[in-house]
Amino acid sequence: MERSGPEIRVIKGCKVFVIYLEMMEVSVSNHHGTPRIFLFFIAVILKLTASAVSGAAFVVHSGLLYTLGIVLWLFWFALLWFIALPVTDALLKKHGRRLKKVAIAIIAFVILLSGLEFFGAMTGKIGDFQSNFLGADTHNLLGALQTGYGYNDSTVLCQQASENLLQGKNPYQSSNIVAGGIEFGVPYDRLTPIQTGRFTGSFPYPTGPEMETVWDEAVLNPADPPPEFESGMNYPAASFVLPALFVAAGITDIRWIYLLFVLAGVIFVVWKSPPKLRLWLLAGIIASVEIWNSLASGETGILFFPFLLASWVMWRKNWWLSAIFMGIAISIKQLPWFFVPFYLILIFRFFGVRRTFLTSAIVLGVFAAFNLPFIMSDPGLWLHSITAPMIDRFFPIGVGFVSLEISGYLKIDSRLFFGALELAAGLAGMIWYYLNCRRYPYTGLILAVLPLFFAWRSLWSYFFYFDVIILAMIISDEYAENKKPLTSALVYPPS
Repeated sequence: MERSGPEIRVIKGCKVFVIYLEMMEVSVSNHHGTPRIFLFFIAVILKLTASAVSGAAFVVHSGLLYTLGIVLWLFWFALLWFIALPVTDALLKKHGRRLKKVAIAIIAFVILLSGLEFFGAMTGKIGDFQSNFLGADTHNLLGALQTGYGYNDSTVLCQQASENLLQGKNPYQSSNIVAGGIEFGVPYDRLTPIQTGRFTGSFPYPTGPEMETVWDEAVLNPADPPPEFESGMNYPAASFVLPALFVAAGITDIRWIYLLFVLAGVIFVVWKSPPKLRLWLLAGIIASVEIWNSLASGETGILFFPFLLASWVMWRKNWWLSAIFMGIAISIKQLPWFFVPFYLILIFRFFGVRRTFLTSAIVLGVFAAFNLPFIMSDPGLWLHSITAPMIDRFFPIGVGFVSLEISGYLKIDSRLFFGALELAAGLAGMIWYYLNCRRYPYTGLILAVLPLFFAWRSLWSYFFYFDVIILAMIISDEYAENKKPLTSALVYPPS
C-alpha cells in the first residue's frame, strides 16, 4: 500500500526524533546522575502542564481549568519537596536506570517543543495555528501566546527608569506607562489594571473592552497616565541601576541585558558544580523553559534569578560572596525578600549568631548602596513606590487558591482574608524550617514561595526559577567530590 506525502513526513519525523533521543542518551551515558536529579525533569513537565492549564483558565475564564491548575501546582510542590529530601535517593535507588531514561526523553521532548515554540514566535505563526481544541476560545488563547513575546508594562517601566537615570532624573518620579507603552508597542492587555476609577466595579478583572477603552483615551494624552493603570516604578533601585550600565553602552533592548546576566550566573554556577554532574545541571537549566520564555517576554524577575541562584549555591563555599549576591537580589525586586528569612535561618542554624549578624550586615549594606541615594532624595516617594505592590488595589490574579475566587467558586472578595492566609503560611514555614533546616536545608526554598500560593496575587512568575536553585544546591552540596557532611558546619552538635 502506497503511503501519502503527509504520512511519509510523519514517519520521517518520528525516525529523526528517535535518533535524536538516542544521541541524547549517549551524550549523558558517561555522566553520573541520581534519582533526585532525574525527578527534577518530571517536575519540569508537571510545571509546564500546570502553567499551561492555569494560563488557559485565565484566557478562557474556565473554573474547571482553574481548579485543575491548582491541583497540578500542588502536585508540583509535593514533588519538589520529595526532591529536596536526601532520603529520596535511597528510596528510589532501584528505579534509577528507569528514571534516567525518562529524564532523557523529557529533555529531548522539551528541547524539541521549545524549538517549535521559538519558530512559531519568531515567524508569527502561533496565532495562525489551525485548530479548534477549545472551541471559540482557541483563537484567544493562541493570540495570547503570540503577544506574550514582547515587552510588558514592567519591562517598559524598568527600561524607562534606566533611561531616566542616565538623563539625571529620579526614576521613581518620572515614570509614565502610557508614553513607554506607546514607545515599545505594549498592548493594553499587558498592562496592570488597578481597581479604581472606571475599574472600581470591575471584578474579578476588567474585561478586554473596558481596558481597551481606557487605553485608547490615554494614548490621546500620554503626559497624563490614567489612574486605572499602574504607571509607577515600583521596584528597588537595582532593577534599573544595573541595566542602566548597559543602556549607557548602547543596548536598546533590556532583554539582551537580562540575557547577559542570566548567562553569567548560569556559567558561574555550572563551573562551581561537580564536573561529572555539570551536564545534568545544564540540562536542567535548559529544560526550564520558563527561564527562556521570561527572557523573550521581558519578565523582570529574570534579572534577580542569577543572583539568587548564586547566593544559595555559595552559602557554604563563600559566605560573604553569597551575602553580596543576596543583597543584589533583594535590591532588584520584592519577591526575593520572601527568601531572606529562610536564608538567615539556614545561616544561623549552621554557623551561629556571629555569621548570621555579618551576613545580615552585608545583605543590608548592599541593599542600602543601591537604594540610599533615592531614599535620601525623596524618602516618602521611595517608600510608597516599593510598597505599592503590597498596598495598591490590584485585582486578584494567579495560579494559587485565589483562582477559586476569580472563577466564582468562592465569594470572599477580601484581600485581608488572603493576606492572613499568606501570613499564616509564612510564619508556619519559618517555624518548621527553624526546627528542621539542619536535616532538610533545601526545603527552605519551597517554604519561601509557598505562602504566595495563598496570596491575593499569585502570579505564574512567582513560582519560576526556585526549582532550578534547589537542583543546583543539591548537586553542589550533596554530590560534590570530597564533600563534607552538612552537619560538619554546625557550631554545635545536631539535636
